[in-house]
Amino acid sequence: SHPAVASIRMGDEVSVRIGNELVLSGYITKVSQKYSGSSHQIDVSGHSKTVDLVDCTIPDGEPLSYKNQLVTQVLASIIGHYGIKLVPKILKADKINFDVSPEETIKDALEKLIKTHGLLLTDDASGRLVLTEIGEEGICNDKIQLGVNVLSASRELDGKGLFSRYVILGQGANPMSERPISDNQLKAVADDLSVRHRVKTVAQTGNADLAFMQARASMMRDQSRAQSEILKYTVRGWRQSNGELWPLNSYVLVDDGKLGVNRECVVAGITFSLGANGMTTTLKLKQPEEFISLAIPSAQEVVKSLSLKKVA
Repeated sequence: SHPAVASIRMGDEVSVRIGNELVLSGYITKVSQKYSGSSHQIDVSGHSKTVDLVDCTIPDGEPLSYKNQLVTQVLASIIGHYGIKLVPKILKADKINFDVSPEETIKDALEKLIKTHGLLLTDDASGRLVLTEIGEEGICNDKIQLGVNVLSASRELDGKGLFSRYVILGQGANPMSERPISDNQLKAVADDLSVRHRVKTVAQTGNADLAFMQARASMMRDQSRAQSEILKYTVRGWRQSNGELWPLNSYVLVDDGKLGVNRECVVAGITFSLGANGMTTTLKLKQPEEFISLAIPSAQEVVKSLSLKKVA
């Protein structure tokens, strides 16, 4: 066995720094090695401490029901089972009732909270869960610009979630009305004329408000359009021209005539890599409209990882 791997064990706690900056706190989850007559390669992989929220359920015997508690109290209690701290960067004064199934992962439970209450969750360099808002880290110093700092790029478009018409149906509150219930039905519509004839209809629960329903229909259209595209750019180095690391949950301007992209995007994922091509950063970008919060907000997939290879 290679001596360098003897002291590395699955489950070891680890922190990763770039210079003096902490970028990741977590655990080693995978160790592999291979060799030939001329080389010996060791690969070590890990995840943020929040990986336990992805894989694990609430421990048996612990409470599964929360009544009339603040959103932040519910979040802190659920994630606290695995020693994860909550960092609330935005104020959420809502009091909620919330139930968790014993067999569902904490990640699944959190996704229910996200969809119901318009939350945006990510992790930080210390492995804490952060309640935040889109673009909280501000605007990147550098643009992503074809011919300047782009090593490679990809654009993926998927139209299966696109519709030409989004319809919200609801029931208006009018208990004194002598008219049939069907006469109190409300409808809101948002159209996307760029899509062939495809209709999606959803119900608005509770007493419907037409203005809210119209906003929701427009949001569904804009979110669907945003979710249909994923951009990935790889740039050289781990830092921008001002010396700062590329930040997660920030806005960045993309100027790429080859892929037809010239707009502001959100940095939704970052991978810092060190390999045969030296230091590179891969940025996963999404449209800001994907993270609009109303009645059915979208969960943000933000993953920060570090890929390091040591070849002996």
